[in-house]
Amino acid sequence: MKTDKHYTYILRCSDGTLYTGYTNNLDKRVRDNNSGKGAKYTKARLPVELVYHEAFDTKAEAMSREWHIKHDMTREVKIKLIESSSNLLKDSETANKMKASNANALNNIERRNRSMADDKKIEATKTEEVKAAPVEKKTRGRKPAAKKAAPAKNATAKKTPAKDAAKAPAKKTAAKKVGRPAKKHLGKIFFEVDGQQIELKALEKKAAKLGGDVYVVANEKKIFDANGKSIDLF
Repeated sequence: MKTDKHYTYILRCSDGTLYTGYTNNLDKRVRDNNSGKGAKYTKARLPVELVYHEAFDTKAEAMSREWHIKHDMTREVKIKLIESSSNLLKDSETANKMKASNANALNNIERRNRSMADDKKIEATKTEEVKAAPVEKKTRGRKPAAKKAAPAKNATAKKTPAKDAAKAPAKKTAAKKVGRPAKKHLGKIFFEVDGQQIELKALEKKAAKLGGDVYVVANEKKIFDANGKSIDLF
């Protein structure tokens, strides 16, 4: 309940640490912290419990006291302050409200945890269903593998000529070893007439100019045809 008072308060978190703050509505601030809507520090350490508070007439006084507790007091001093406090929840009505608030906070946390657990179960079920679906597709996709077996036979058949081809050179090699020796390359053929040489191809070209049958007369150094026409050899 909001009043004209301003408060400096200390909360004990679930991990045993102490949190000091300021508010002008003590009940609401405790509820907010327990519902995760309060300070970032307490949000990760729920539930929290109000263990100390002081009331002031002005906001400045309350915030000054908050700063003093936070920065000038060690944890041991804060604990002594809490233990020696004479105004800690003196009002029984306020104390009952605080207890009810803490109980409600615990119930809210339990409900939230159950809800999160249920959500995780649903997500896990969906994940399993998604995983199961591809397994069926993969099973169906394996059936065409039997059809691919036929080309494998063709591949084997194609390899057979390769083996024959590999054997063929072996036979040829053996034949080379036993067969005739390789032919020697024939060079140019020359005729020598009176100390002068003429290549066979050159002789054939000259004879072609006459045509028909030709006769080489060495002592005259000429080529004659059947009609008596002639052409010089050189």
